[in-house]
Amino acid sequence: MNQRTKLKKHSALKARREILPGFLAFQMFALLLAGPAVVLGNEPLHPLGDFDSLPVWPKNKHSEMVSLTVNPPPDAALRKKTFTQRNSPKNIKALCLSLNAALEPDASGLGKFRELVKGGNYAEALDAYRIYFFAKLKTPENYGAHRQNLLGYQLKAGKKWVLQRVDPQVIEWAMQGIYTFDGQMGQVGPPGQISWVPHGLELPDGTTYGRSGNDHSFWKTDAGRATGKKIEFFRAVNKFPLDHMPPSTRLLQSYTLTGEQNHLNRACEILDDWALNSRRDIDAFPIDVRSATELESEWLRAFPGMFRVMLDERPSLAEQFHSPTLARLMLHLLSDYIPYTIRAKRTELANWGVMGIGNALHFATLFQEFRSMTYARRELWRLWNVNFTHFFALDGASWEAADTGHSRIAVPRARECMPYARLPDFVGELESAAFDDLLRDRMRYVMVQMTPWANQHPRFDPAYNSHPKTEWLEPKWTTFDKVSAMKELLWDRDLEVRLRMNAAKRNLGLIDAAKAPGVRSDLAPYAAMAYLRESWNKDAHYFQLSDYQGSSANLAMRYVAAKSVVFGRANGRFDLSMSGCNLLVGDGLAVDRKPGNFYYGWAKTGGKTRYCAQPGHTVAGNRFHSSERFDFAESVQRNPYQRPPEGVRTDSHLFNLYNVIPELDNEPVTDVRTTRQVFALHDEGLYFVNTRMDTGNDKEREYTQFLGLPTWVPAKKMKEAKEKVRALSEAGHRLIVKDEKAGFLATSNPARENVSIHLEANSPLVYANGFNGKGEHIPSKPQLELMDENLKKWESRKMSEKEFPKRWLSQLLRPISVRWNGKGSQVFLMTLSTRKASADEIAFPLTGGLQAYEKTRGGNGVLGCSVTTQKGTRVWFQTGPRARNALRAGPVEANGEALLAMKKNGVLSGIALGAESIRMRGNVHALATNDAEFSLDDAGNFSSQAIRRPIDTIRISPAQTAFVDSLDIRFDIPGQDSRKDLEFRYSLDGSDPTLESALYTHPLRIDRTCMVKVRPFRKGLRETPWNFPGMDAGKTMSAIFTKVDYQSARQATDLKPGVKLEYLEGDWPDLFMNAGDSEVIPVLKKEQVSSLLNAKDIAAVRKTNQAYAVRYRGILEIPKDGIYVFHAPPHLFDVTMDAGYDLRVWVDGKEWFPEPGLHARNSWSVALKKGAHDFKVAFVDFRGKTFKSEYWLPWQEGQVWQGIPILRISGPGIKKMPLHTSWLKHSELK
Repeated sequence: MNQRTKLKKHSALKARREILPGFLAFQMFALLLAGPAVVLGNEPLHPLGDFDSLPVWPKNKHSEMVSLTVNPPPDAALRKKTFTQRNSPKNIKALCLSLNAALEPDASGLGKFRELVKGGNYAEALDAYRIYFFAKLKTPENYGAHRQNLLGYQLKAGKKWVLQRVDPQVIEWAMQGIYTFDGQMGQVGPPGQISWVPHGLELPDGTTYGRSGNDHSFWKTDAGRATGKKIEFFRAVNKFPLDHMPPSTRLLQSYTLTGEQNHLNRACEILDDWALNSRRDIDAFPIDVRSATELESEWLRAFPGMFRVMLDERPSLAEQFHSPTLARLMLHLLSDYIPYTIRAKRTELANWGVMGIGNALHFATLFQEFRSMTYARRELWRLWNVNFTHFFALDGASWEAADTGHSRIAVPRARECMPYARLPDFVGELESAAFDDLLRDRMRYVMVQMTPWANQHPRFDPAYNSHPKTEWLEPKWTTFDKVSAMKELLWDRDLEVRLRMNAAKRNLGLIDAAKAPGVRSDLAPYAAMAYLRESWNKDAHYFQLSDYQGSSANLAMRYVAAKSVVFGRANGRFDLSMSGCNLLVGDGLAVDRKPGNFYYGWAKTGGKTRYCAQPGHTVAGNRFHSSERFDFAESVQRNPYQRPPEGVRTDSHLFNLYNVIPELDNEPVTDVRTTRQVFALHDEGLYFVNTRMDTGNDKEREYTQFLGLPTWVPAKKMKEAKEKVRALSEAGHRLIVKDEKAGFLATSNPARENVSIHLEANSPLVYANGFNGKGEHIPSKPQLELMDENLKKWESRKMSEKEFPKRWLSQLLRPISVRWNGKGSQVFLMTLSTRKASADEIAFPLTGGLQAYEKTRGGNGVLGCSVTTQKGTRVWFQTGPRARNALRAGPVEANGEALLAMKKNGVLSGIALGAESIRMRGNVHALATNDAEFSLDDAGNFSSQAIRRPIDTIRISPAQTAFVDSLDIRFDIPGQDSRKDLEFRYSLDGSDPTLESALYTHPLRIDRTCMVKVRPFRKGLRETPWNFPGMDAGKTMSAIFTKVDYQSARQATDLKPGVKLEYLEGDWPDLFMNAGDSEVIPVLKKEQVSSLLNAKDIAAVRKTNQAYAVRYRGILEIPKDGIYVFHAPPHLFDVTMDAGYDLRVWVDGKEWFPEPGLHARNSWSVALKKGAHDFKVAFVDFRGKTFKSEYWLPWQEGQVWQGIPILRISGPGIKKMPLHTSWLKHSELK
């Protein structure tokens, strides 16, 4: 067998071992992408030639340009001299040795390179690496990589996205050192003297420039606007390779299309300057020119893809591209983009971070021959796993935003990445299976939040062409899938998923019939989102109640008119819809004109989202109930009421509630706790929304409930809108009916479903719209009058017919506010009743509503109503401002929070909250629990059913991942008595536990490597609930325990206390990627110290105000045999704030991998024999003494953790403690 055959066989076996099991089915044919041609072997990525069809760049004219004054670098003369000597034999040697040090010593395919380096033939060695580089681009499968690693999202859509016909004038300017961008032209300089930053530019005191200028008045002046554009100009100069078409890319494109060698030569010279000087200039410049994003690894992935397209079109590139330039370029790219992505993903939760780690893992797989990419692949794999418990709650809900784009992103991006990634060597079948489980959790949540009409959110426009959730059954175009993730991972193993999806397909007319799903209404207990469905039928009601516990992004309730939807997940926010049409949205309660602020006390980020936060790993704990008659859910506002800080968008917010207003105080209201409850009566179109404000004092507060009501007058043209508004006005019609004295609101939209609202509070109600810019309530006007005023205004301004539809959509949702003032605890009740669409709504408004509604009152603030529904059913409801109130709901009495009663079909039934018993027909009936549904038939048969809180998260103990001989495993639920009515079922074969699985009765002993899965069930269940956490069964938790051998101690002589410290400097991304390797970055100073990560020791050796690293080497003297667990410091791997540092640990040459899963999270278990073990720690501190944000949003200094971290350890008989100095030794090892 020849060497090439061996290499191919080895690569194939290795690739198969590293691909996730969930993706094995499509690995055989995933290389064939639907769309542009992608073929096997060394065929081109896209059809060759046909350059005339490529787009011209730039599209716009460049005749009118503003000429910028660009100062040369202060050290231009010295820089030029250094640049001209960059390819001298001495510098080529240094470059070659740096490249060699950066490569893995056993990377295959580099034998010729190593041979030449060893022989001192450095220039030839660089040529050998160039041959290797382009050979790998041509056939990556021969090098353990995949063609998919080359296909970034732009390249998937065709070569026109990476290859364009650049205007010859622009090419000529690039040859002259002139760059153009956004109507600006600047002489940035020749190679060797290029200005990568606007040298000499200074900003006035108090100004900063991040994503844009801060709120300083300077940025509103002509000089300020010009300064901002100049900064953006230099940001564009530094982009690579395609974004904004920097000078080198323009020339490379020209070379590819024309073969002009001088264009390639100049491009290489520019890239040399970029690699040698750009980062140094950016670091030294006081203004943020870097403006990094977590998404920029997509540019990094585009680099090899673009070079592959160029190679296909111009094969001479493989010989003519300068080999020293390639070496410099690779060393620069390997340490520049990925650290920014990793740092951002560790610190914030944004969909860009998901995309960033996927693209970075593709790049790290393609260039796996580099040491730094070995670390990158480990960390990116960890971040992919963490993503599904940080970016998503444990039930699968997105922590960033609720819309489809943000919440869907992770699964298709994982599918696009994982099958073609070389994962760390320790990732095996169990780890891959656990990752697939994370994808399943996310996709189940899609089914939980789905409406009967297959939407993720109810829509106001019944004709809106949304993306139905049934699209999850089809392969996503951005992946290489031939079978969708849901089809492959869930369809055959989860009956409930099939039933829900088929019900939605039936309602969309895609299939004729479908069996009803087994579960009607859902609670996502970690996200605290309740989804109440009357049924899964097409005309059913759907009620969504939010109690979301936080978010990384701004979730102010806002109407996105173009999408016909209101987004937002504030505590207490709700939607009511019917027949696929949204009838009403309600915001969470506002107190003293301030919303609930669940961002309170959180640090802001420097990335796409606003706050450093992550979802908790325990359920919210709110009560929930679903039965044949009723649904019940609740939310609790636990955080203070306060307007969030500056930087929050306000232009699209529905009520102007979420911006800081100078005229209003913004002191947090901390003494009001609001509980909102919804009681849904099936088949009656009736909902009670009960809100109780507990204060514990008699302080007077203003309470405001904001509602959004549809005022549906659809029109595509202004003339049509004017005619409809005129006709409705002339008919005396009102789109919103309001009777303030009676406490009544209703929509009256012709030929559309409508809602009626009865409102009651402990004080008189005042009606208005949203707030104005001063925080004042805007008096309400009739909606048709407002529409008419706006139409006249737009007509006078000569609004275009193209702009009109979007502006008109904003008129079709009416903000309404209802407020009152009250002292002490309060209660507020909204009774909602729906009305079917009526063609006679204009002639006979409000037809089909309640037959009767009557207010009822009790003592001490108790209020409620007696209702006769449109079907003639009698219903009573009462509530009060206290936890226990004397309540009467028709024929039922109780002392409790709230009481609902309904008489229907000869049965008196209802719900009692906070009551031990109820009285009916003169008899007292004890309830199953203090919160219960009850029923009494005409024969006198009484029954009650407990209303419960969701089952919390199981803890798997011990908190370690490795063992030697055997290990006893224990299960419990902290803070919840699991012995009374729960049982634990577990499996050891990777299957999801069911009621037929083994019952846990005592500690479970294992003696082999396995994945332990456990799920809690309510006792007495007859069928296994579907695998989603809820009321009858909790979340399935898992842990992988690996059986290992002890790492033997090494013989050591002359042990001495302390360890050796090595001090390094450099730019932080380079230190981040390479400080752990001994050969890549030179050591500036060595010391012997007595302890690890000692602030005084570090201060003594630190000589820079910028980034630095310290590396510790020595021996860890282990006191006894056992499993030792190293614990990562806080902030390093949890999204609480930017840690500002990186920390890596090695024992006996093995690097730690802090566990990304919930079990043993952020810890590393290792089995050590008593005695001496090699020990190394690398600490990279990238907190400059003078703070400067390098990210695209204005990250502030106070949002970065300060201090030196502490490495903690636990072991046999040792609780978690700082690593003891007595364990640290140094000596020559034998």
